[in-house]
Amino acid sequence: MNAKTYEFKASRFDSVQRLFVEKDSPEVRVGVMPESVTVDLSKVDVKQLRREVQARQADFATSPFDCHGEGLRFYRADVTVWSGFPGAGKTTLLRQFVCQLLAAGRRVFLASLEEDRASSCGGLMCTAAGTVAPNDHQAQWFLDAFGDRLRIWNLLGASAYLDVLEAVRALKVEHAVIDSLMALDVSGYDWETQRLFAKYLNELCAHDWNAHPFGGASAQANWR
Repeated sequence: MNAKTYEFKASRFDSVQRLFVEKDSPEVRVGVMPESVTVDLSKVDVKQLRREVQARQADFATSPFDCHGEGLRFYRADVTVWSGFPGAGKTTLLRQFVCQLLAAGRRVFLASLEEDRASSCGGLMCTAAGTVAPNDHQAQWFLDAFGDRLRIWNLLGASAYLDVLEAVRALKVEHAVIDSLMALDVSGYDWETQRLFAKYLNELCAHDWNAHPFGGASAQANWR
């Protein structure tokens, strides 16, 4: 850790420490009544609560390796980040997830920021057909079967995260897949923007899936 990084993290820690230790800290909000920000459990309708919980638990996506969700489930308003060294198979895994979601009737947005349109479409066709060289019939079947529910980002390389969010909002998809997070215009130390990006993405779609490379100083410094 270099001196600049240490000083930055130390200042962040100091601000959090003041919030909890110094009662006269300007960050502390005065006048907040506990009754207005806490749940009165004595007034909770148990039957209604159980219905809400069961409804949320019933709405999940599964992986291609556990189609029934017996061991692994992906619930609404969650973020999944797949991290690994270059060449470990992150993109290949996300293609499997995209095909699984499409086969389940879900609407999917894919921003493959490190591949052009031909590579993105071609990779998905290969995955869906189960072969590295799908024929014309298999490729056309993929487009006919999933073309109305699959939307692919058409820009290669660094992209504005606000543009990605707007695309997800306008398309009204259920799942957003971003490969990879390091290609977005968000600094590795801008934790607040990272938090807001994940928050807004969750509000726009059911579940978002992300690939993040691991290994090397630049990769480890990016996206907490």
